[in-house]
Amino acid sequence: MEEEMVLRSLAAAPAGLADVDWLTPDDFAHPTHAALFACLRALDRRGERIDPVTLLWEAHTAGYLAGLRLDAHRVTELLAGGTGISAAYEARQVLRHALLRRTHQCAAQIADMAAQARLPAHHLAAAAARALDPADALRRRWHTSHTPDATPRGCTRPASARPRSPTAPPSKIPAVAHPTAHR
Repeated sequence: MEEEMVLRSLAAAPAGLADVDWLTPDDFAHPTHAALFACLRALDRRGERIDPVTLLWEAHTAGYLAGLRLDAHRVTELLAGGTGISAAYEARQVLRHALLRRTHQCAAQIADMAAQARLPAHHLAAAAARALDPADALRRRWHTSHTPDATPRGCTRPASARPRSPTAPPSKIPAVAHPTAHR
């Protein structure tokens, strides 16, 4: 339901795509919704008009119509009328569901690895940490969707954006030699 609401909201007000730049087609559970979102994003990037006919043509040229059983009636039905709900709010719900699905997949993968008696504990711990990487990437996007001005953990801000000392500019801070350097 949230996925359809996102599509309806974005089709009615395409300017909302800028507010959900952290959302990807992979976040959608339903392949049809993922394909339509990809088409919406492509049309918006090219600056083209977004309406059911243009969206259907984009889906056709991108090759989405062959395997998805998507037709003009279904596209019109999915995009009929906007909603009063913010696209960003509904997109966060889609991302939340994607995070839960991905976390569940990671947990199942780790449980399968743990069930294999041939993996030593330290290898299992390292493999489990690697298995959690996709969920961690989604978690970082989830954080970004809720705090757009925050820099996700593990990312660095450019030097020009780093806060400076209020007491002295960087050029007037004296260099301090390491105490063991002169011994």
